[in-house]
Amino acid sequence: MTSSAYLFGGTLQGGAGGAGLTYSGSCASCPATMPAAPDGSGIARDPGSQLTLLDVDVSSLDGTGPTTFLSGEPGTFRVSTPLAAGDPVTVSVTGPAGHEVFVLLGISYEPAFQADASGVIVVPVASATLFLGSLPGSGSMTVELPLDLLAGREQAEALFLQALLRDPVGGTNTLGAPSALVQHRDPCR
Repeated sequence: MTSSAYLFGGTLQGGAGGAGLTYSGSCASCPATMPAAPDGSGIARDPGSQLTLLDVDVSSLDGTGPTTFLSGEPGTFRVSTPLAAGDPVTVSVTGPAGHEVFVLLGISYEPAFQADASGVIVVPVASATLFLGSLPGSGSMTVELPLDLLAGREQAEALFLQALLRDPVGGTNTLGAPSALVQHRDPCR
């Protein structure tokens, strides 16, 4: 059985005589933080597993199985949710100064590993994309976007969003953390 684990942004440290995380035959896509303790490995791998890491500090690796260390910095991405119909969505992004910020939008959640973007995309690959601008010297931006998901008589809708940071000098792309937005109709209005 071949399996994969994708770990982004965190630290894996061993426990007191045991592994901080043992990976065997299941799929994980999450930030990973383990408490510091001596003696154990940061992660133990089974022979049939593929481990892909981005911005993860690992105390040690045990076992076999290929490990790929991706380059890039995933940054952070937040949206205000839930929102009442007609309210703008506040989007906050942090990352390397000068990187271009794009937001991917999708109505379905379809995670897939994208090697050319150093991460797991959670919306369909052909989803709508918004360009928000370039990150200023502070490496942080917050913008408000008008958004109305409620056409017709729907009471609530969900939208999946994800940041993509593009290095204009190196031309590389790095996917950021995803977020889900829920917009609802106020029954009292």
